Amino acid sequence: MRMKAKTCYANAESKRDKGFNYLEGVITSKKSGLQISHAWNVDSNGRHVDFTIMDTDQYAYLGVVIPWPLISEVAFSTRTEWYTFLPYLTYAR
Repeated sequence: MRMKAKTCYANAESKRDKGFNYLEGVITSKKSGLQISHAWNVDSNGRHVDFTIMDTDQYAYLGVVIPWPLISEVAFSTRTEWYTFLPYLTYAR
C-alpha cells in the first residue's frame, strides 16, 4: 500500500501503531545523486519499508530510528503537523 506523496513524515509515523519503527534520514537517487530528506519505516526483522516512494530500488537509504518518546515530546509540544525530528536529536557518548 502506497500513501500520499510528499507526506513521508506523517506516512511513516502512521505505521508505528502497526509495529514499525520510524526512521529519518536521507535518500540518494542512484541515477542522479540527488539527496532528499525523508522518513520511512523498519519492521521487527530489520527490513526497511518505504510506504511513500513507489520505486525504492532507485534510492540508497541512510537514516536512524527516532524513538517514540522523542517523537511524542517534540511533536506534541512544538507543532501541529508531522515533520523532521532529526534537529531535535542529541549525541551522547
